[in-house]
Amino acid sequence: MIRLTMIPHSGHLPKFANADTKNRRQAGRVVAERIKTSLGQILDFSSTGMRLYSPFLGPKNGQNYAVTVFGPEDTFVVSGRVVWVRKVGLFAREIGFEYYGLDERARAGIGSLAQFTMQYEMGESRKVA
Repeated sequence: MIRLTMIPHSGHLPKFANADTKNRRQAGRVVAERIKTSLGQILDFSSTGMRLYSPFLGPKNGQNYAVTVFGPEDTFVVSGRVVWVRKVGLFAREIGFEYYGLDERARAGIGSLAQFTMQYEMGESRKVA
């Protein structure tokens, strides 16, 4: 189970840290389940970017994209660039995507995803206990 901890900061989006010492991001990541985008499924995300699973040949490293996120409460678009691509199957890829130039709707959408994910995780942990 992943344990999430809120870290206070002055930015617009919540930052999270977890007990995973292998997390190399500036902002801690939030593990996501069942959240789809126009490039594939979100594996985890933070206030600075997201890691996606794409079942098809997708973008190349360094390409700029506008990714549509189909959140549980809203659909919104995040602009950014692909910072790395890792092959995980014949066609499947993991994609590192860094945000840039987020508008208020995208910031609110990412914040909403973080809240939803934490609430979902807490609900699941209560079922197990």
